[in-house]
Amino acid sequence: MSDELIQLAKIIKELNSRWQPLPWQIKFVRALFYEGKKDLGAMCGRGAGKSEVTAYCLWRWAMENPGSENYFIGPLYNQMKEIMWASNRIQSFGPPEWIHSINNTELRITLINGSFIKLEGANNSEKLRGIKPRGLICWDESKDVDREAIEAMDPNRARYNSPMIYIGTPPEKHNIVTGK
Repeated sequence: MSDELIQLAKIIKELNSRWQPLPWQIKFVRALFYEGKKDLGAMCGRGAGKSEVTAYCLWRWAMENPGSENYFIGPLYNQMKEIMWASNRIQSFGPPEWIHSINNTELRITLINGSFIKLEGANNSEKLRGIKPRGLICWDESKDVDREAIEAMDPNRARYNSPMIYIGTPPEKHNIVTGK
């Protein structure tokens, strides 16, 4: 068995020991990691596990792709800071031994393999123009994100063929997963 395969198995085993996915989340993760989907969306009701599947995907992508730049972007910076950072949800999702450093000012987790996971807000689309994501990009509550923010990142995303996840809570639909 190759070293890469052994490393991948360790990553998956460690993350799965910390999180038990729901059936829709398994389908979502499979589409990203095994089916090569680059644009994924999930529309789910409150409490369906959107934040958890996003955290799993970010941590796994970051560990499987050393040196990658991974972003979790919500409609508002303060919203991401309060919901995902202040609660310690994103920082504690992965194993502590994978963490090289945590920057509370930048809302950035740098991992031991040189990758990082950073929380950001879409309320400053000009700031997003400078981001060159060589990793996974996740839009939280994408229905509330200003379209300009997504358009600001698309050219840089295209250059690096970065996958993108759109997560949201529309009131009229529940638990729909799509991908292309």
